[in-house]
Amino acid sequence: MVLGKLASDAASSAIDGRYMPAIACLAILAEQAVKFSNDKTEGNFYEQIEALKRSSILSEVEAKNLGDLKEIRNKMFHESHYVWVVEDENGDAAFFSEECAKICLWNKMAIPVLATCARLSGN
Repeated sequence: MVLGKLASDAASSAIDGRYMPAIACLAILAEQAVKFSNDKTEGNFYEQIEALKRSSILSEVEAKNLGDLKEIRNKMFHESHYVWVVEDENGDAAFFSEECAKICLWNKMAIPVLATCARLSGN
């Protein structure tokens, strides 16, 4: 139920144009799905991703997507500056502080991460 609520909150935030909370919910969803899959409540997220990859539960691409999302989350919430630049598929760049960068991140990451989390949760 918790994972479903996080997925719903992520999607509804994005639909409402609130991409910062949408990405935050997506990141929390990913972390919880990985923890549940490892049957652990604590531990290093990157190590947990690697454990799932070694067990063939996660593919290389899924593991990379989850790791990338964690890096994005860390930049969003733990760095006091946003000099990070996001490029879209056309090579157009936007500083992370700009709303278009958050939209680009959501559009790139939402479907693959939601699909991975749904698969990990058995839904």
